[in-house]
Amino acid sequence: MRSPKTIYLIVLIIACLIGFSPVLYADFVNYDDPDYVLNNSFLKHFSIKNTVFLLKSSKIDMFIPLTQFSYLLDYSLGGMKAFGFHLCSLLLHILNAILIFFLVRKISGKEPAAFFIALLFAIHPLHVESVAWIAERKDVLYLFFYLLAFGAYIKYRENNKWTWYGLCLLLFICSCFSKPMAITFPLVLVLYDIFALKKTLKTTWFIYLPFVACAFCFVWSTMQQVQHGFENETYVGYSLPEKILLPFYGLCFYLVKCFVPAKLSVIYPYPENPLLLFTIAFVIVAGIGLFIFRNRKKYPLLVAGAVFYVVTLLPVLQIIPNTFSIAADRYFYLSCLGVFVPLVFGLGSRFKSTKNFVFLFSALSVVFCFLCYKRSKVWYNSETLFTDLIKKYPNEFRGYANRGSFYLNEQNYSAALPDLEKAYGLNKKDPLVLNNYGWVLLVTTGDRETAAGFFRESIALDPSNSEAFNNLGSIYGIRKEFDKAFEYIRKAQALAPDEPKINYNLAFTFLQTGSKDSAIFYFEKAVAEGSKEAQKQLEQLR
Repeated sequence: MRSPKTIYLIVLIIACLIGFSPVLYADFVNYDDPDYVLNNSFLKHFSIKNTVFLLKSSKIDMFIPLTQFSYLLDYSLGGMKAFGFHLCSLLLHILNAILIFFLVRKISGKEPAAFFIALLFAIHPLHVESVAWIAERKDVLYLFFYLLAFGAYIKYRENNKWTWYGLCLLLFICSCFSKPMAITFPLVLVLYDIFALKKTLKTTWFIYLPFVACAFCFVWSTMQQVQHGFENETYVGYSLPEKILLPFYGLCFYLVKCFVPAKLSVIYPYPENPLLLFTIAFVIVAGIGLFIFRNRKKYPLLVAGAVFYVVTLLPVLQIIPNTFSIAADRYFYLSCLGVFVPLVFGLGSRFKSTKNFVFLFSALSVVFCFLCYKRSKVWYNSETLFTDLIKKYPNEFRGYANRGSFYLNEQNYSAALPDLEKAYGLNKKDPLVLNNYGWVLLVTTGDRETAAGFFRESIALDPSNSEAFNNLGSIYGIRKEFDKAFEYIRKAQALAPDEPKINYNLAFTFLQTGSKDSAIFYFEKAVAEGSKEAQKQLEQLR
C-alpha cells in the first residue's frame, strides 16, 4: 500500500500534466521568445567569446546567465523545437510544486495542508504565463533555486552547520542569476526567523549581511541593464496622487485575480483617468491591512503571509515604472504563497470535519485545473495569444501589432494588413509597427515611396531597429541603387550580425552586383542561421 506522501506527489504531478498539457503542443510566440531564444546567437554559436552575450546583451534587458544556459541545454538536446523548451519549463514547475510540498510539510508538520498549498500553486491559472511562455523560463528556474536555498537555510538553522549556510548562499546567487526577482530572499529569511523560529534581529542580523550584499549587487546590475528600458507614455501622464496610489492597485489586482482568475491577459494596459480605480484599490488594501494589524496576535500566520505577499511583490509594484503593462500574471508566481499558506491553514483550523476541508480544496483545485487548461490553450501560438488580448482589450495596439507580425512572418499578407493598419491607427509612434506596416504595404501595393517613409520614421524613433535598415536597403536594391543598398544593409548587419534575413539580403545584393564569391559567403552565413531561402540560392549557384 502506497504511503500518503507518495499519493500526494502522484496527484500533484498528474494535476500539473493535465492542467498544462496544451503547453507541450505550443509553439514559440513573437513576444520576447525571438530575443531570448530564436535569435539568440549564444545558443547557435556557443563559444567562450560568445559567452559575453550572457553578461551584456543589447536585446535582453536583464542579467540572467543561468536562464540562458538552460536554453542552451534545451537547444543542445532538441534543437530549435518548441517542445523541448516547453517540457523543461513544465518539469521545473512540477519540481517547484514538489519542493513547496516538502518545505511546508517540514515547517508545519501537516502533510494534507502542505499538499493542498502545493496543489493550488501547481495548477493556478495565473501561473500559466510563467510556464507556457518560453521567455519566462526565468520564473520557474529562479524559484527552483530560491526554494532549494530556503531548504538549505532551514537545515542550517536546525544544526547550525556553516556548510548549509554556504550552500544556501550559493543557491541564492544561482537564483539571482536566473532572475533578479530573487533579491527578496534575504527578507524572506528574516520573516522565517521572526515568525517561525521566534528569533530577534538583534542576535541574527549579521547572518543576513552576505545575502543583502549579493542582493544589492544584483539590484545595481539590473538597473544598469534596464536603464534604457520602456518609456511608458500612459504612465508619464499620471498625476502625482495617481503615481503614489499605483502600487496599491498592484497589491489589490493580484489578490482579486487569485480568487477570481477571470479576464487573464498577456498584457494589462494602463487605464486612462485611473484615480478612482486606484483610490478604491487603496481603500481595499488599507482595510485588509487594518484588519490584519488589529488581529496580529490572534492570527500571526496571516501577518506573516501578508508581509511575505508584499515583500515578494515589492520589485514589481511599479513604484518605478518598468513596463508598458500595469500588471503581469507571472508576478504572482512566488507571492501566491503569501495567500495560499494562511488560506489553507486558516480555513483548515476552522473546519471541524477533515472531510469538509478536503472536499472544499479538492473542488477548488478541480476548478483551477480546468481554468489552467483553458488558459494554457491560449498560449498555443502568437495568433491565439494576441487574438485573446484583442478580445479583452480591443484598444491595445500591441495585440494587433503582434498578431499582424505573426501573419507577416507566415507571409499571410491579407491577414497582416488590417491588423497592422489597426495597430498604426492606435499608435503611430511605435517603431516595430511602422516597420512592419511599411513592409506589408510594400508587398501588397508595391508603393516603395510610402514604405520607405515608414522605414525612415521607424529608424528615427529607434536607431537600433536593424529590420528597418534592412528593409530600406531592400528598396534601394530594387531600385538598383546598390551603393545605398549596401550602406543600409551594412548598418543592419552591424546591429544584428547573425540575423539570417539581413545576411540573405546582403548576399542577394552582392549577387545582383556580380560578386558571386561574396554572395556565396553570406548565403552560407544565412544558411548557418537557418535560412531555407539561402539554401535554395546556394544550390542554384553551385
